[in-house]
Amino acid sequence: MNSSHTLRLLHLADLHLGAKCAFLKDKASERSKDYERAFERAMEFACDRDNDIDLVVIAGDLFDSHKPEKRLVQLVKRELAAVRAAGVRIVMVPGTHDTSSYPDCVYRNEDFGDLLLPVDNIECPLRLDVTDHTVYIYTVVRGPDCREVPIEQLRRISTDGVHIAVLHAAIQPESGVDFSDTELSVTLRALADTRLDYFALGHYHSFRQYSSDGVTVVYPGTLEGMSFRETGELYLVTATFGPDGPVVEKTRFNGRLVREETIDLDKTPCRDREELAARIEPMADKDTIMKLTVSGDAEFSLDTAAIEQVLSDRFFYLEVVDDTRVYSARWVEQFRHEPTVTGIFVRRMIGRIEKARTDEERKRLDMALKFGLMELADTHED
Repeated sequence: MNSSHTLRLLHLADLHLGAKCAFLKDKASERSKDYERAFERAMEFACDRDNDIDLVVIAGDLFDSHKPEKRLVQLVKRELAAVRAAGVRIVMVPGTHDTSSYPDCVYRNEDFGDLLLPVDNIECPLRLDVTDHTVYIYTVVRGPDCREVPIEQLRRISTDGVHIAVLHAAIQPESGVDFSDTELSVTLRALADTRLDYFALGHYHSFRQYSSDGVTVVYPGTLEGMSFRETGELYLVTATFGPDGPVVEKTRFNGRLVREETIDLDKTPCRDREELAARIEPMADKDTIMKLTVSGDAEFSLDTAAIEQVLSDRFFYLEVVDDTRVYSARWVEQFRHEPTVTGIFVRRMIGRIEKARTDEERKRLDMALKFGLMELADTHED
């Protein structure tokens, strides 16, 4: 690179605008709006001259569907136009959710303005003049005739300029794990053989960075967690290209934190639901999406719905999962010798649990015992 100005790239992927977030039940609609707000904030970052962004790359799954709502299309057009008005170039490719394989795909039927947006495989690389740099863009679009990345199309063609590949693809581990036929797959070894400067990838929702033989490969991850598997901090990712290659930076960006936690009652016993709720309360935050699993021997009827209701206003969303055992709990023992319907039910269920052949069967029967005791308790109260 001969220029005194370093090239600075904002790398985005997997924003999934329009995702329904059904796992968050009554908070689904508001959570879906979070993805739109994250995209808008990222575009504001690109437009801010203090951030020195020269090029924005969106490596697939900008939309959660190949045919998103018109409202979302207009939102994207407006934001991308603002980025271009700020003098920033844009490269965008389809993913698996917003695939261009369908004739009615949004990318085939809408005009997104002055940006590079290949919907079919084209001769690569494409040359872009970005500020005072020559940038070569290599890309592959997954289609009926392209399910594996054709590495020969991605090999570096010259020593000058900055050479960047933009793909929505899964790096296949050497173990040979099978991938869905809806996604492109490639090995890290193959990417290293291209001798490109940077692979801007999309598909995995958490940040990942690899370096192999001088080739930098990055998944930026999504900007807001989309399931309980996407916990912790999520990042806005930039890459600055200098004489020694790209320097990747990540900045915490998600507005809400997704957490998964476990309370093991065998290690930290609770006497009742109120004590359990008091133990959960310090974890609370109005911008936290929490999945809390309670395990071990429960010495009380857990009633997850009641706990969620008590603490619902302390979290953005709280889901309590009952993974406790009751057949070995002391409080259940009191029913074993009762000459009542509850006593008969408990004796029969514990007998079946003790004869269970597998852990899965034992767990299923224990759950039936829990629900049965809750129903019998409600009947008794009535």
